[in-house]
Amino acid sequence: MWLALTFRPGATAPDTVRLFDDFAWLTFIGMYPPALVQNLAIGACILGAAQPATTAARVYPRWLGWLNYAVALAYAVGAPIPFFKRGPFAWDGLIGFWLAAVCFFGWVGLMWWATARAIRREAAGS
Repeated sequence: MWLALTFRPGATAPDTVRLFDDFAWLTFIGMYPPALVQNLAIGACILGAAQPATTAARVYPRWLGWLNYAVALAYAVGAPIPFFKRGPFAWDGLIGFWLAAVCFFGWVGLMWWATARAIRREAAGS
């Protein structure tokens, strides 16, 4: 949407530009269900995996499964975004945008760390 809006600057009425900009932002921010389902699935896989006798032999620590559930819950608070134009639940608000953004990038970092750690442990043979 944003690329289409900037392709011919000045050729589109300002109200149309604003409409498509709103549509692009709401689509970008409001598409939380796939990420929510992804986090629920990852959490279920981590917590439902057959647990070896030692904690060190696990691919992912159990707390990471619970964290995936918590992140999914944080994404779900984005559901009321279409109903608020201002305030914490708006698309640019503290809860509607920033909570999900911080949780997403924190989740990416933690999953990267846990995956890299699991790869190193497997390569070391432990």
